[in-house]
Amino acid sequence: MYAWYFPKGFELISENLSGHRHLWRFAIVWLDDPAVDNPKILGVSVQSGTGYEKRTPPKSKYLDESSVKIDSYKSVWNIKAALRLTEKEGESQDLIMWDQLTDEAREALNSDVFNVELLMSTVPMPLKDSAFVKTLKKAWPFEEE
Repeated sequence: MYAWYFPKGFELISENLSGHRHLWRFAIVWLDDPAVDNPKILGVSVQSGTGYEKRTPPKSKYLDESSVKIDSYKSVWNIKAALRLTEKEGESQDLIMWDQLTDEAREALNSDVFNVELLMSTVPMPLKDSAFVKTLKKAWPFEEE
């Protein structure tokens, strides 16, 4: 799971109220075996403006060798940051693993400080311990048998 943080973003909550302090968006790349040197990408789930965009497998136009091409945009449906798969070439971003963070950083991200309050519901930071498995389940792209 990859997560992006959007501080102090704009979101239309009602005609007279907008904005948020924290917003998290995530993408999940589903692999056949993450322990091998060249795992196969089986699927991708990205948090779009209205839910999840799920591809199993993702089309080759959304891949650049072993990387998935993802774009951030402002959703027209609810005027907030969202993610989508893209055909466009872009830049790679540095990957920071959860275990590379300091204890203090992990504690802060696990706290409620980075949760998002939207329309009387709480949206937690997707990588925090209490949300990680729930986030994976919601974004699961494969048919249940």
